[in-house]
Amino acid sequence: MFQSLIHSLKTRKRYRRAAMVIAGGVVALGLVSQVAAPYLISTTLVRNSMESAVEEWFGHEATIEGDPELHFWPHPHIILNDVSIRESEDPASRLIAHVDGLTASFELFPALRGKLVFEDFDLTRPRLFAIRHASGNIDWSMDGLLNDAVENTKTGTTTLDSALDAKIGEVTIRDGSVEISETDSARKTSVTAIHGTVEWPELSAALSSQLSATMNGKSFVLSFSTSQPLALMAGRNTDVEATLSSALFSGQFSGDINVANYALLSGSFGINSQKVPDALDWLGIRVTGLDRLQQLSLKARLITTGNALRFEQVSLQANEAFATGILDLLEPESGRPRLSGTLAFDKLNFSAIISALAPKPRAAGGDDVTPGALLGDILDLDLRLSSAEAQLGPLPLANAAVSMINTRQMARIDLVDAGIDGGRLTGQISAPEGRINDSADLRLSLRDVDLASVARRFGAQAIIPEANGSAELNLHLDKPLGMAGAGDLSGSLRLTARDGRLSGIDLSAIRRLATTSAYFGLKDARDGSIAFNRLDVAATIGNGVAELGETRLDGQNDLIVLSGLVPLETQGLALSANIYAKTDGTPSNDPLMMFIGGAWPVPVFWPMTDQQHQQ
Repeated sequence: MFQSLIHSLKTRKRYRRAAMVIAGGVVALGLVSQVAAPYLISTTLVRNSMESAVEEWFGHEATIEGDPELHFWPHPHIILNDVSIRESEDPASRLIAHVDGLTASFELFPALRGKLVFEDFDLTRPRLFAIRHASGNIDWSMDGLLNDAVENTKTGTTTLDSALDAKIGEVTIRDGSVEISETDSARKTSVTAIHGTVEWPELSAALSSQLSATMNGKSFVLSFSTSQPLALMAGRNTDVEATLSSALFSGQFSGDINVANYALLSGSFGINSQKVPDALDWLGIRVTGLDRLQQLSLKARLITTGNALRFEQVSLQANEAFATGILDLLEPESGRPRLSGTLAFDKLNFSAIISALAPKPRAAGGDDVTPGALLGDILDLDLRLSSAEAQLGPLPLANAAVSMINTRQMARIDLVDAGIDGGRLTGQISAPEGRINDSADLRLSLRDVDLASVARRFGAQAIIPEANGSAELNLHLDKPLGMAGAGDLSGSLRLTARDGRLSGIDLSAIRRLATTSAYFGLKDARDGSIAFNRLDVAATIGNGVAELGETRLDGQNDLIVLSGLVPLETQGLALSANIYAKTDGTPSNDPLMMFIGGAWPVPVFWPMTDQQHQQ
């Protein structure tokens, strides 16, 4: 037993001694190589190899102006300064990229054999210059190794050609920038102060990055990763994880994506902004009519089927309104994309929607657009909206249903149905050729509503009909909704009511004052009401004036007939009134005739002179 133990200890001692000899040899070899490397590896060789590597990557001429620095501690690496990549050898040719300082690591032993492979790059103030053509395509002018690897991936192969599978490693960026110039204008888009790292061991491997940058004076952070970066660039399906965050908005996507032809998206998606106008301004988007929209949050599950992108489990919050539903974005082979679907809101402000669709007066040379014009130029709409609570100007609505259609041939918003003050409201705004921002037709219909409640909501304080009734308003606007004045309106108004009273006017006081005064104001005859069995109002509107036809208030004891003009801009009145007393339901033959002038809501009454003397 003791002999076996002694033999085991001796064996282990020999193994330890051999291991120590091997380790010592490796350390010695490493130290010798570090000491000898500066004499065995030429700086010129490393510089030329790096220059060739850059040219191979970009497919364009690379020039290194500064003197290279070769270091071997703590690992072999080269430092290059003032590196430029141009389209050709001509110094005056277009500059594609420039790097103030470039550090790259390389393996020592392959370098001793004259074969240098660079990886783990550190870029100081790299600048990339690109051009956006009128078609919208961005020309990065990269025709080298990366482009070849992408083209190889486009063939559908699952394994990248080993000759193209270059090592990259970790790329560190310090104070980088990207500048994109427009070919058809002097406009440039710049992203500056780019800092961060990109982990990409080799072209066929997964990529992950964490970058911060500044655009238009605002900073943001972008995290991005994909297991198949070449497939993404080649327009094939691949997985992506991306988040973008800034002080103005944030967004995230997790799923599969394909950026070629019909972009395939499948996964979860979300954006959130607490400062929508500031975010749009930061992105250079000028959209009028969105001033009221301060907060926006959108989450959805994306599924692509053929050429249709479906937004399922939509969760939308705009200011205080919240909606759920489903949307479909269809990209046909010919024609414009179409967005359709349904959204159910808890509450909705239709005035804000109309305001967003209607342009406002703007300064000469302004390039801002309305959401309606923006959407109308991009895609067709076919949406169904519903809301338990809604607001249309001063009118509160219940259980409202809305249809929105916008094509090149037609733009229309239908208030299909809504409850209001005990009755129903329907309406429509439409325009030919899909241009609500040029002109529009407006229709509103009230059915069996509390007219007094509606009138008070609009601020009426005098001569209010206390009855249930119906009204029809049809208008044509020669100018956009947001710019149309009273003089741009034409159309008609009809109102009917039964079994009510007109409060705020005393008919007996009017008859008495007509015998004693040349004229008098409503304030002298407002303490009373006129009962009626039927009220009918009809008016045509044109050139800023509403012309009353035969407007009748028919009561048990009286009949009042009105006609004349109401200038809408001044709220003036130019009306004639015939007031008939009834006997056994039959109007008299000698009405009290009056002229009603002044302005609403304080009209002035003038009894006809000859009739005043007869009284």
